[in-house]
Amino acid sequence: MPSREALGRRFGGALLGSAAMFHRVLIASRGDAAHRVARTCRQRGVVSIGLRPDSTGDTAGDARTPCDETVAVSADPRLPAPPEVIIDAARRARADAVHPGYASPDGHVPLARALEAADLPFIGADPDAAELATNRASLREAVTRARARMPEAAASVSSTLAEALGAAEALGYPVALWPTDLDAPRPVGPLSNPAALEDAWAAVERGGHAPALVEQTIARPRILHVWILADGHGAVAPLCETERSVRIDGQTALEECPSPELSIRSDGETIRSAAFDVATRVAEELHCTGLITVELLLDVDRRLWVSQVSLGLPRLHAACERVTGVDLVALQLELGAGEPIPPSVLAVQPSGHAFEVALLAARGSDLDAPMARVHFPPAPHRSVRVVPTVAAGARVPLDDRPLLARVSTFAPIRHQAMLWLDRILAEHSFAPVASNAPMLRKILADHAFRAGQYDGSFFDRHILRKRGI
Repeated sequence: MPSREALGRRFGGALLGSAAMFHRVLIASRGDAAHRVARTCRQRGVVSIGLRPDSTGDTAGDARTPCDETVAVSADPRLPAPPEVIIDAARRARADAVHPGYASPDGHVPLARALEAADLPFIGADPDAAELATNRASLREAVTRARARMPEAAASVSSTLAEALGAAEALGYPVALWPTDLDAPRPVGPLSNPAALEDAWAAVERGGHAPALVEQTIARPRILHVWILADGHGAVAPLCETERSVRIDGQTALEECPSPELSIRSDGETIRSAAFDVATRVAEELHCTGLITVELLLDVDRRLWVSQVSLGLPRLHAACERVTGVDLVALQLELGAGEPIPPSVLAVQPSGHAFEVALLAARGSDLDAPMARVHFPPAPHRSVRVVPTVAAGARVPLDDRPLLARVSTFAPIRHQAMLWLDRILAEHSFAPVASNAPMLRKILADHAFRAGQYDGSFFDRHILRKRGI
């Protein structure tokens, strides 16, 4: 496989002088995201500034304030703070930059635009690049320029159910709906017949997210995320790939790094090199700085399809960090301050295997009651990392619900990392709240999953079918 130095590309950006690291960073999110960013800020000697509700707000989400300083804001703790509130807080706190926390479906475009107008540095997505990545039509044009491909789509956006049904008939089922509303959950699918499309369209309309683009889906794909770094000096280079093929209701249930598919196959290195090349070309078309994840679908014929692009720090990122040894938030701070990608990062050779899961409260759990007991079995820190969002005696913060903890495991080989994860899932406790651990353990126990023989249809075919659902 070509080295990362060889795969790193230049699109002719002007070389900039080395910029000083930020000294005071306001974190625009609370809860788990604030903890993650503040942890790196503390290690790098950067003052982290968090948001806290004013005296009239709910204080539940502020119980585990991780930041060096906080600033009071008048905003609903269950929702992201509006851009004008964040700008006011940043000025009052004398912050010299704003970090958005985790990546969002809309790319934080409104916040990025507002900060740009206020002349405040944003350690996140460039607003123009974010708009390109989140607009399906614009992204298609960028992918075409990158000499890559996306699944076939209708010629125009559908505004009515009749138009959507006609588009699906022309494309052929299964299809997916991609709402044009950036706040909508995306995509909705796969939808295998007109009845399923009608139900999905009704749900999209009820949520106020119509119109939508009808797009073909790839049958039983492996879902790969290629992690790309881009600096303000024109360098664009891949870091690693993770696999996110296990999804429940469209949400990633488990992430692992590297992809077992690419590790097992005799042509895995060839596919990995091709995936890195495709993702790098797509990222070049964004002309932005920071962390970019390009979702690729690998079909049964070994073809790669661009599914979507995300800018910023994904919620699940520990597996990538464990295998590469790279602190992604530290890298965001450096790239956001104008530094080039460090040579040590370009030279990284991923090693070992890692998993990450989000422990979520089961539906119907009473998250307003104080947690009686929070327990995880002892384990070596190098092998297991647990980041709970709630402590004994406290209730789950409003910011993170229904998240209870993030768990990542690492080992030299995949099976060993899997055993560590299973042990944590088996022996942890959030009394009296039940979690999704039993379902995650069913996934880990499945023979196909253990063998790395799974794809985007795995959960429906292997887990739900065995339960008779």
